[in-house]
Parts: sequence; C-alpha cells; structure tokens
Amino acid sequence: MTDLSCLAYVLEEWTVVEYLKKYLFHMIIALLTMSAILVVFIVPLTILFFIYLSNILLLIYQRNSEVKADPLSEVWDSARKTIASFWDIYARIWHGLKLLLEVTGVMPGSREECLIALKNGHLVSISPGGVREALFSDESYQLMWGNRKGFAQVALDAKVDILKPERLKKKTFV
Repeated sequence: MTDLSCLAYVLEEWTVVEYLKKYLFHMIIALLTMSAILVVFIVPLTILFFIYLSNILLLIYQRNSEVKADPLSEVWDSARKTIASFWDIYARIWHGLKLLLEVTGVMPGSREECLIALKNGHLVSISPGGVREALFSDESYQLMWGNRKGFAQVALDAKVDILKPERLKKKTFV
C-alpha cells in the first residue's frame, strides 16, 4: 500500500463523511426546525425586548430628570427623539432588505421602469402572469394569457429580443 492510499483510507475511516451522508436528512430537518423557532419565537421576543428597553429608558429619564409633567409636553421632547432614533436604527437594520434590493438591481415591475432598464442595456427578468401566478402555481398550472401582452409590448418598444429560459442556458455571456 502506498502512503497516499493509506492516508486516503485513514481519512475515510476517521472523518465523518459517511455519517454526513447518512444523517444529512436529519441535519436539514434540524436546521429547518431551528429556523422556524427563530422566526416564530425569537423575532417577536426581540421586538418585545426593544419595547421593554424603550420603557426602561423612559423611566430612567423620568427619574434622573425628575420630570412630573404631562408626557405630551415639550419636557419629554428629548426623550421622544432618543426613543425615535433608537427605533429608527432598529427599523433600518430589520427592514434593510430595501438596500439589498437596490444594490442587486431588483425593482418594481412597472412597464416604464422595465422599458428604461432594457433601453439602458440591462437584462430584465419577467414572470408572465405576475407575482400571484409565479408564487401560487406549480408545474401543472396553465397560464391564462387572455389579453396579456405587457412584457411583449415592452420588448417591442425597447427593440430587444425576448429570451426564453431554454435559450438563456445555451447562451454564454462574455
């Protein structure tokens, strides 16, 4: 036995590759379960934590400043601005998917915006039937064309070709 084949045998025996193949399904189920727990429990608890943290900050402000005025008076303006800044930062982090969409070039699918993008030389991906049919259909769904011709009209107006997914797989871009 050569050293290389001996090393391969030892690595095969000592590593968990075989166990990973055997338990991959179980690992996927565990990850999905943990994701569900994260979404269902941890996200609402985080929001609840921030609500309590805001209340604690307001109580600290009230005690340190010995404020006994009406909460809607101008005395509370600095506290309101602090809490608003705190929630603004939280919202920017939580809802920062907007920045992700802008950086990756995802945009609303109005005809005018698609036409501008095509005229500027960008590729535009369109789902015939719109989002409703794209999300709630399966491979047996029959698209109802009716009088729909929006994406075709946009392509005609922009004077570009319509590429089907089959053609995109064969076409190479340089």
